[in-house]
Formats: sequence, structure tokens, C-alpha cells
Amino acid sequence: MATTRSAPETISPEERADYDKVMDRLARRPAGDVAPMARYFHALLNAPAPAAAISGLGQVLRTGSQQGYYEDWMRELIDMVLAVDCNNQMVFEHHLADAVAVGVPPQAILAICRGESAGLEVRSGSLCPTSQGGGRIGHGGRFLVDGGSPGSQGAVGYTACIGWLLMTMRLVQALGSDFPPADREEILRPYLAGTAALPEAARGVF
Repeated sequence: MATTRSAPETISPEERADYDKVMDRLARRPAGDVAPMARYFHALLNAPAPAAAISGLGQVLRTGSQQGYYEDWMRELIDMVLAVDCNNQMVFEHHLADAVAVGVPPQAILAICRGESAGLEVRSGSLCPTSQGGGRIGHGGRFLVDGGSPGSQGAVGYTACIGWLLMTMRLVQALGSDFPPADREEILRPYLAGTAALPEAARGVF
């Protein structure tokens, strides 16, 4: 599977606008964002039209809090749950600081890594086993927060975010863009100790 992008001169005129759109988005990422994302986006750009569609939907969903679909901490909590569930190291490492910055407690992330949920509260939503049902949205026998913002708009936006993230994490792995395996609890240690540097605001890159 190709993991480097096609050269611009090989892109057809019909696809050049899509190609440029994705490259422009990548160029506008904060400096610390570019390296982890480049391998994934460059692989996607071998098919510019799907790459632009996937990237565009990601931009919509990462700003879902502005539309009232969910709060930023909920989106980042979804990242943590699905990254562990899908064994996606890139998303886990790249979103960990963002998750803590917007209010996901490091202790909650540790519980996710260990598959624990009993009695654990995260702001206004609680982590819960998906087997309990009751309108809770989950994946793969793990757990997520209770179903998003009130009303059908929030429920649809929240569910769409989960679906898109699952697709993205599997694409990262299929395109050979994931990070090598690492001890997640060890990576969490400075966050649990309160010594990790945090961004001023979550980047929401996925």
C-alpha cells in the first residue's frame, strides 16, 4: 500500500482542486501537528477525491462543539475510547494532551486503558459498559459517554463523529500510518502526575 503522496504533476486536472485542498489543510496545521499527520494524509492523496471528502468531513466534526452537537471534552473522550478499542497508537498519542486540556481526567483515560468503568464519572456524562444499553452509544464491547447532546441533532452529530473516527482509525492502520506499539500507561504517567505540558486548546485534528 502506498504511503507517500503522488507527485503534483501526476494528478489529473479534474482531481487537482481536491489535491490542493488537502495539502492546504495540512499546511495550515500547527507546527507540532504536521509530522504525525503527514504520512496519513500523503497516503490518502493517492486518491485525491476521497481524501478531500474524508478531510472535509473531519473539519466539520472536529468543530461539532460550535454547532452544539457535543462538547470538546466529549469528542476527545471518544478519541481515547476508540483509540484503545481499535488499538490505534497514533490517535491515542496525538490526542492525549488535547483530551486532558479540554477536561478529560487522566484517571478516566487510565480506566479506559485498563477496561475499567465501575463508578467512574467524567463531567456530566459517565463512562458505562455498552451492554447496559439505555440509549448509550458504544463500540466493540467497550464503553463511551452517554448519548451526546440533547435532541436528535446532537445524537446524530455524536454518532456521526463515532462512525467517522472508526473509519479514520482503520484507514490510518490500513495505510501503514500508525505509530509503533507503546505502553499507554507509561505515556500517561506525566499526565497523572500533573507534569505534562498541555496545549492551550485542543487541536481536534481528527
